[in-house]
Amino acid sequence: MSNRPLLSVYFSKDRAALRPVERLARLAQQRERSVNWLVVEAIVQYLEQEEDGDLS
Repeated sequence: MSNRPLLSVYFSKDRAALRPVERLARLAQQRERSVNWLVVEAIVQYLEQEEDGDLS
């Protein structure tokens, strides 16, 4: 087992009803990427966007 950080994501009942995992799996297949790649990319983009807002 590697020493890479591990992140688990839990969806509230109302968010789970939106079927995010199934939607990610479908998008990953369409984009020929892994679900992990899509999630990491989304997190990195979110962090960059939010951190840029802190430059006031």
